[in-house]
Amino acid sequence: MSVKHTLAGESAGESAGEPGEVPPSTTRWYLVQSEARREIMADNHLTQNGYRTYLPSTLRTLRHARQLRTIETPFFAGHLFVALDLETQDWRVVASTPGVVRLFVIDDHPAPAPAGLVEALMEAVGLDDPQEPAKPLAIDGAPGVAASHFGQRLGQMSDLSNAERVCVLVAIMTGEAVADGRREAGDASGG
Repeated sequence: MSVKHTLAGESAGESAGEPGEVPPSTTRWYLVQSEARREIMADNHLTQNGYRTYLPSTLRTLRHARQLRTIETPFFAGHLFVALDLETQDWRVVASTPGVVRLFVIDDHPAPAPAGLVEALMEAVGLDDPQEPAKPLAIDGAPGVAASHFGQRLGQMSDLSNAERVCVLVAIMTGEAVADGRREAGDASGG
């Protein structure tokens, strides 16, 4: 299984930096739950409203009537990421965008993704060249959260079902330990 990416919402007025890099400020990545099978619609609406989004996706081969067809599907079914500066942007606007069900919240306030999580996903799929073919989903030794939690499990996650991948993502967002795609109570270090 391989992974592609979609990074949208980069405007011409943004400072030049690494592709996918969140501009310096208080901007953080937040997890957005979309309506079922409406991730691309939510992504498009958020982009049209001027938000930066990241929708990790995977290539999946379908077999129907003796024909094989490869399609792009979201890696985390029903979820994408949006970059927000809560000091200057109202998160409720994102939550009311067509295709969006809600932002991931803890204690009635949007919870940012752990530092390095989205960047590790971007690095895993080779965000430096959007025209580059999809790469296998596996990164080892990535820095920060990626190495301790995500990078070590990324290759394994491609073998999980959609529901199990989302379960792992939610566990990472809440700081719970993860084992084999199932959430467990425990510390965030995973061990």
